[in-house]
Amino acid sequence: MRPTRRSTFDVAPIARIAMLARALMAVALGAAIGLPPVNGAARKEATAPPMKAATAVRLEGSLTLDGKLDEPAWEKAPLHTGFEMPLNTANRQPIPEELQTSFRVLYDEGAVYFGVRCNELRPEELVVRAARKHDAAMWSDDDIEIFLDPVGDRTEFYQFAINSEGTQVDIYCQESGNIHRAEWSSLWQAAVHRGSDFWSVEVALPFALFHNRPAKMWSDAWVFSLSRTRSVAPRYYSQFSPAQGYHDVRNFGTLEGIQVDKEAYNLYAESPQFRLEPAEGGYAVLASLMVENRGDRGFEGSLAMEILAEGAQGGRVPLKLKPGQKTRVEVPGGRVAEQGKWPVAFRAEGASGAGALAARFDTWLTYTPVRIKVTRPNYRNAIYATQQVDAIQGYLDLGIPLANVKGSTARVTLSSSLLPPRACEVKIESARVPFELSAADIPEGRHLLRAEILRPVSRGKGEEERFEVVAATELPFCKLPPAPAVEARIDDQGNLLIDGSPVFIRGWYGSTRYVVSAASFPQAQLPHSTNYLMGASEYEQMNMGVYSLRGITREIDEAKAKLDQPIDDELKARLRPIIASVRHRRNIIGYYISDEPECRGLSPVFLKSLYEFLAEEDPYRFCKIVSRAPVEYLDACDVICPHPYMNPQIAEDGGRVFGAPLRAIHNKITDACAANDGSKAVWCMPQTFSYGGLRGQHPDFKESRWFALTALACGAKGLVPFIFNGYWNHLPNRIAMDYIFEEVAFLAPAWLARDSATEVTADSPSVDVIAKHYKPEGAVRGHFFIVAANQSLDPSQVSFSVPLMGKQKCSRVLVLRENRVIPVRDGKFTDELEGLGARIYTTLEVLPDFRFLDEIEDEIATAIERPALAGNILAEGAVKWTIGEFGGAFSCDSDLADAVSSAAGWIPVYSDRSQCVIRFEKPVVFSRVEFCSPTIAGADLDIWQDNTWKTIHQWKDEYGRRLEYKGKRVKTDRIRIRPTAARQGFGSSALYEITELGLYR
Repeated sequence: MRPTRRSTFDVAPIARIAMLARALMAVALGAAIGLPPVNGAARKEATAPPMKAATAVRLEGSLTLDGKLDEPAWEKAPLHTGFEMPLNTANRQPIPEELQTSFRVLYDEGAVYFGVRCNELRPEELVVRAARKHDAAMWSDDDIEIFLDPVGDRTEFYQFAINSEGTQVDIYCQESGNIHRAEWSSLWQAAVHRGSDFWSVEVALPFALFHNRPAKMWSDAWVFSLSRTRSVAPRYYSQFSPAQGYHDVRNFGTLEGIQVDKEAYNLYAESPQFRLEPAEGGYAVLASLMVENRGDRGFEGSLAMEILAEGAQGGRVPLKLKPGQKTRVEVPGGRVAEQGKWPVAFRAEGASGAGALAARFDTWLTYTPVRIKVTRPNYRNAIYATQQVDAIQGYLDLGIPLANVKGSTARVTLSSSLLPPRACEVKIESARVPFELSAADIPEGRHLLRAEILRPVSRGKGEEERFEVVAATELPFCKLPPAPAVEARIDDQGNLLIDGSPVFIRGWYGSTRYVVSAASFPQAQLPHSTNYLMGASEYEQMNMGVYSLRGITREIDEAKAKLDQPIDDELKARLRPIIASVRHRRNIIGYYISDEPECRGLSPVFLKSLYEFLAEEDPYRFCKIVSRAPVEYLDACDVICPHPYMNPQIAEDGGRVFGAPLRAIHNKITDACAANDGSKAVWCMPQTFSYGGLRGQHPDFKESRWFALTALACGAKGLVPFIFNGYWNHLPNRIAMDYIFEEVAFLAPAWLARDSATEVTADSPSVDVIAKHYKPEGAVRGHFFIVAANQSLDPSQVSFSVPLMGKQKCSRVLVLRENRVIPVRDGKFTDELEGLGARIYTTLEVLPDFRFLDEIEDEIATAIERPALAGNILAEGAVKWTIGEFGGAFSCDSDLADAVSSAAGWIPVYSDRSQCVIRFEKPVVFSRVEFCSPTIAGADLDIWQDNTWKTIHQWKDEYGRRLEYKGKRVKTDRIRIRPTAARQGFGSSALYEITELGLYR
């Protein structure tokens, strides 16, 4: 029986650096606070942390948030103390009582409250360096920090920090702390009090702010940590539940006792938009916000906007959402005195007035009187050599109140030193003013589009008509010569065109540039039908013969990129040689300018400036961004690649579970497609790995297929799954993606054909569906291709309707990879989709030789079982093991033991590159070791005995695929392969690799 599935469902620039530095300093500070040194060779196994639990009790009475902790209600909550130092799970030491930290936790229907007391002998020396503003860099101050994961799966958590003067910082952490979204902010309160021998804090965290993951996914025991930084000399870092660092969520404790209505906090907010118009005393603000109801019951109440600026005015509108509904809600009535960057708060309240959502966005509120948008040609305001354009078309978007200019004239002029002015005039009837200019005989070169809003002025009798220019703006426009190597651009239907021909990207993104085996085994490494690879080094790109991008993310100073400023001359100077180096390379079709900028807090203003510079310097290659906030960064690229992070895991009961809402893929892709103005391409980066904490798992075949086909059904025109080495290491996923890419290649011609989309509906709200009608040139008839994906864990009986199929009297459809035919009557057919079911239907009956789904699943099951049958201790499952000398769960990761030596198993990209250590849960006995490597020429084989490493074999001058040791039987709970010599590879980026490892009795 297969397992079941269910759904769990701007810090200053130095802040991030300081946070990282603080974690690294912990070991160095050990000596300063009197801790014993650690000897690396004889270091003992880390002691398991205690995983302490705290308890919250319901608030009785009231609280006054002043930091004093003097209300009787606090006395009814358990007192928690016993903080330990340093930041480590080993060598823990208690803190003296006169410097100890203690806390209590209360909650009511709307919030959870923390009361924290920090004992301090010298409160007059408390360190405060941070500015008194939200999200100031306070990481070297005396502070306390609260970490909360309401879902309890240790993959995403909130961080709230307060220093001894009450400065507040909030951060949202993802991927088990791998990503810190410092730009995330919310609405909460804190107050600080200083006593003679302590300082204390009261914190109120509304449940409505925990909206990144819906309350229906929340656990009864929240994952929790509370930390304190004491900066008075001697500085120390302490935690209630000791861990390896403040963000080591694996070792956080728990917070129990919170009983909350899990249907009350399921609203989610994102992608605010603002439009300003001049008004008396400043500007009127017309806001809109994307709001989603992720709960199972409807919501009815109101949505309020508040601009947190002096003299500003907000607005409030009714809000009504069905379960699962997502919509953009307009909130008029705002007013602000000045343009600038301001915090804007949105609060949703139910009919009773109870808060259901609290979100804060620090955003620019600016006024633009008039804007030019060119729709033909659609891309970069340029006519390319592969295009035939007879007219320049577009519209003017007016920020001026329509009442002030209605009936006036809009004039659009194209001119340059190469081209006499040609103009058109249009009477203004609406806020969007269309225009058209002839494109005949425009010479190659740079030109200028100028738009003017002309209002007639009063004139005397006999005087000529005169106009005043109410507003004007200009936009560069060009006609380009043929590309020197390759022309890669986007058409008006979101297709990538390479030298004028459409291409559906089927590729991969990951750290392949570190991997020599990718070059050694190109056929084994890439799935069928791959045409694109990101992250590969130059020699790998050439060997593989696939399209790629030139990454420039490492050229960016992230401290500067977090500021709302254009790129500087220093960065431009670094980029120009890079641009020149790829100018004549045909396989480099674009620039990769940012990887998850929202997680790094990078400014859209900075990235848009970077994008505009690259487009100016090299108009023949596109710019791409991968983002989980695609709408926010859409204007800063040509190709936006949403990265829906589903976080598949295995639950305690053995069932499959996701750490993200099931509709995450649907939402990210449809949002990006809806925001596309016709000049962008929307791809998708499905997840083929997991940061699922101790139980993280790669997606299985069904999940991977669902990821990919959901993206297609929602409008994606390219697939670039994120591997981060994981694909190469995980054989079942490799097999799955081989077959999925086969399907995508099969569908590609229909997806790329102009105007192939045809109307289709599904009567189930949980099912996404898209249909194409494709008739190749010269074909007698066309055929239909339909992709459907169920966004629910429950099966769905669904009726599809395709009107054009009815008109063409189609009688049946085939189900791809299933030996099944479904009758069609009047363009309608019915099928049942299982939970997370995804299907491809077609009227084409002469199909490629595709394997059936059950055959693929049998192949994957056989691949999983094969290593254990060969007698490899690592694959048998009798003894658990893990990679790495210290820490980590005994997860029995099969990367090194999948019996396929063409997949890299140990690639020390970010970990210790000098040794591959395998630790066992209990001692094992073996007499033979063999491993495969394309890069290691010499290595030592060590075993752990008598509290030290002992070398039992040495390999030297080895150049075969497999290195083997046979000897006497040994017993140990860990082994180590320590490379001593490397083979001559293709470049300096080559690392030691072990692609397969076996231990045999």
